Amino acid sequence: MSKSASSVGLQALSLGLVYDRTALEPQPLCSAFMVGKQGVATVASAVCFYSDSPKALKVFFPKSGMEMGVKSIKFHPKFDQKLAFDTVQRGTMIISPESALQKFNCCILELDNELDFLSDSLVEQVSETLRYPLDLSFDGFRGSLKDIELPLVIQTLNNARKQGIIYICDDLMRPLAQVFVAEGKIVSAKYHNLNNELALYQIVEKRLVGRFAFFQCKKPVWLPNVTIKGTTDMVLIEAHRRLDELDQIRRQMVPGQTYFARAEKFCNTQSIPEELRKHAERLWQVLDATTSAEQLWLLVGLDDYNIYRTLKEMFISRQIVRIQEGGTKELETGSALSQPKRSLEFAPLRLQPHLSLEPHDQIVSLSIDATTSRPNVRSGTLLGAIDAFDSFHLLHDISLLPSCSGSPIFKDDMVIGMHCGAVTSSVMVQNSQVMLQQMLWIDAIVQMLDLDEPAVVAPIAPQAEAVARPAKYDEGRLAGCREVASFRCPNCSHRTFKSARSCMNCGFMFVPELAKQVGGLRLETMLPIIAAVVVLLVASGAYALTMIPPTVQWDGKVLFLPPQPAEPWVTADTMLYLGKTTGNFYSLGRNAKLQKNDHITYKVSANDDGYVYVICKESGAQTATLKYPTQGDSSYFTKGQKSNVGDGKLTTVTQDKATGQFVISDNFVVGGAPGVDQSIIIMVKGNKGLSWLSSDNTGAMVNVAFNNAQECLNLGGKPVGMLVHETDLSGGKLDSASRNVYITSVSGEHQ
Repeated sequence: MSKSASSVGLQALSLGLVYDRTALEPQPLCSAFMVGKQGVATVASAVCFYSDSPKALKVFFPKSGMEMGVKSIKFHPKFDQKLAFDTVQRGTMIISPESALQKFNCCILELDNELDFLSDSLVEQVSETLRYPLDLSFDGFRGSLKDIELPLVIQTLNNARKQGIIYICDDLMRPLAQVFVAEGKIVSAKYHNLNNELALYQIVEKRLVGRFAFFQCKKPVWLPNVTIKGTTDMVLIEAHRRLDELDQIRRQMVPGQTYFARAEKFCNTQSIPEELRKHAERLWQVLDATTSAEQLWLLVGLDDYNIYRTLKEMFISRQIVRIQEGGTKELETGSALSQPKRSLEFAPLRLQPHLSLEPHDQIVSLSIDATTSRPNVRSGTLLGAIDAFDSFHLLHDISLLPSCSGSPIFKDDMVIGMHCGAVTSSVMVQNSQVMLQQMLWIDAIVQMLDLDEPAVVAPIAPQAEAVARPAKYDEGRLAGCREVASFRCPNCSHRTFKSARSCMNCGFMFVPELAKQVGGLRLETMLPIIAAVVVLLVASGAYALTMIPPTVQWDGKVLFLPPQPAEPWVTADTMLYLGKTTGNFYSLGRNAKLQKNDHITYKVSANDDGYVYVICKESGAQTATLKYPTQGDSSYFTKGQKSNVGDGKLTTVTQDKATGQFVISDNFVVGGAPGVDQSIIIMVKGNKGLSWLSSDNTGAMVNVAFNNAQECLNLGGKPVGMLVHETDLSGGKLDSASRNVYITSVSGEHQ
């Protein structure tokens, strides 16, 4: 799915960035988009601390150059403001992946044409809220990192055997990062989406040299299950070693706002040092020339040292290209850019409520680069709902910076959701490419709108025509997305299709509720969050959990089950054994007992017209083999056709004149080491076969198809057969549009 330059240009006029006017360094809190004459929609968690001081905020519209004040903030009635306060104030800080877990995380900012004067008292009011739990009215250990370097601060606290959190702050004492020390050592660190060693490395690599303050406390709620294992001295020495090497690489790679884009279709990890290959796979997903190299760490969960080392190797091997000026090509938006005005003459984005959404829907995000003010368009996939009874909170796979939270997500050029932020994973998870993202169904925002503005809301979708007004919709109808994303549990490896919140087998929480203590609205704990990749993932390689921050398992592959047919497209329920003395076939069933050198075949029945393929893997074999059809032969079946499939052509039985025994010409012969022989039968409907499979001379794609099909059948609990998408069977490497493919399996054990 793509958006035209004209539509992007016009829609980008309605996109804004929300800033804290009291901050010393202007960094956007989040994004926003126009939904009414004087209002923008954005994420509530980023602005809930300004509910009593909305005038401290402003909304900047980069494409028109306008700056608007904020009169008031209207939160969704189901958004828990007290819980949001407690989540941040107890240690996760305002810019945090945890905020994406807030339910109904949206609000409307009422805009003002003027920016009111900021008094010193208002600046201090906001600062006091954001620096909690620090209390500057009491004497404590605090100062400037320009005068006392961080290693000396840590060493001083360790020598005194103090336990608590070192907050690294800006000059207004607003926390930016945290380091927890106890028992004379660094226990853990947190900096945005990074934890432990990587967080500490990044604090040093980003040269955070503001102010610091020590807060004495017990174990913080954000403390991960796995903490820093090395000694304090060794961790700090390694941090500064990385910084020295990073500075050299930055000079070679051109520092600053440098952007990189993929120059090849696929990542060739073989040309990259082995220790960087997994990093390359992670970076490959987000190198689209829309995120500067200095911000990539917010998308992939690596420190700058690992990122720049990997970028250097990918650049040397010519897999990526450098775009110094950065970003995608700027899109013309007409005369609105020539004379910026302080008025809201551009139209709000049109919203599409009541739309039925499904996993595998192609979606598009539109956001603004806060540095270049250019519109960025990214396409991706809707992954599914978090809960079968919650059609509002959905997962998607478009990697977006924290500042993009609050940006619109489109389907067919209509806004169907708002991006809410990254969803972090449990610390138990083996890490791979990217973090999952959460979006909020647009109906949550529509509920807050004054529907006397008909231009804002698009016509009701066909499946909801009976609904008179969007505000009166029935939550029981089949709109939104109720098909749940499925996860692999890192605790027991069980897969579930019933819930994306917890494992149905062992109870491990994937996406926990933000728990509350009895008698109040205090956050009890930040439980481990998302555990693994969505629906039927082929798992990626492991990382050292103490060195890699929490992200989800991801290898660029998402496999969603299409609606399953009432009857199988193809069946191979029976394995047939050829009696060598009689020439007759005998049924051995699906789980047959075989002897070496037995001649076997399968009874294949087609319930529709299409192409049939049989891939086999003998016990002990390293690779699978395409047994049917042989290259150059057709495997087309007509509806109702029932045939015995052998090796290559349809099976024919002949009698050996010398021995008198019957054999199958072009047959399957049981071989290999004792064990289980497995076969996958595949059918695709229509008049076009799987050319990527039948013309595979190297056997690489045959092996990929076999492994993926076996994984699907095992994890989906469908040993008899199931419908999957062709891209997921092929590993996503297709030049044409994906179709549905039916797969089933037959196995036989032999001695």
